[in-house]
Amino acid sequence: MAKGRAGLWCCQSETRLGTLQRSRRLHAINLAAAKSMNLFDSQAFETDRALERSKIAGIVGAIPWNYDRSELFVDGVIHFVGVGLGLSATATLIVLAIRSNASIHPVIVAGYGLCLLSMLVFSAAYNLCPVSPRKWLLRRFDQSAIYLLIAATYTPFITQLNDRSLAASLLVALWSAAAVGIVLRLIFPGRFDRLSVVLYIAMGWSGVIAYDKAIASLSGSILMFIAAGGVLYTFGVIFHLWERLRYQNAIWHAFVLLGAACHFSAVWDLAVA
Repeated sequence: MAKGRAGLWCCQSETRLGTLQRSRRLHAINLAAAKSMNLFDSQAFETDRALERSKIAGIVGAIPWNYDRSELFVDGVIHFVGVGLGLSATATLIVLAIRSNASIHPVIVAGYGLCLLSMLVFSAAYNLCPVSPRKWLLRRFDQSAIYLLIAATYTPFITQLNDRSLAASLLVALWSAAAVGIVLRLIFPGRFDRLSVVLYIAMGWSGVIAYDKAIASLSGSILMFIAAGGVLYTFGVIFHLWERLRYQNAIWHAFVLLGAACHFSAVWDLAVA
């Protein structure tokens, strides 16, 4: 009887051992399959990215465009608000500048307003256009319009400097730099992007050269609005370059809109108030 129980116990032990071994083997198989699946998913993801890059590789000036619907919606709202406010504010500014007795010529104010609207409209058209060759063409004009806006924003203030020779030199240098930037954007799209950002910032802060003269020629509120706009533009560049951050494009455009609003206020103060 004891021998029978011992045999039965041994048989049950072997059965349990066999079950445990099969379980371990099954776990190892599942683990290997999971690793293989993860590797497959990773390879598939890299293949999709490579395919996406290959689609835009043959298009001049094309860049990766990986924003989801929520990001595009928020960016679209910002652009619609910017274009709407820009149209109404610019029209009002030009009309009041014509009726004003300010020393600045209305044509200069109108030029600034048109360049501001060009920047807002081209930015909206480029960023809201679906991915296509037309989008990358609009990107050239969008980036070119930024140079126009920077030069046109400074022009009203430079023309008010008491030192006429300095004013003329600054205008020539500023519009020449804008022309070079526009040529680079139109002829070499997709290249020199980092250089363009540096040129934007350098042009934007070029007014520091005439700081002493500006103090004598412009009011404190105008100088404050100019400086605030420059700070907002410069700080926004951080988000423009922070491509891994969600909504970075919308945040960047929000800073652009705020900076443009500050500079618009400075021009308003000069031409109307």
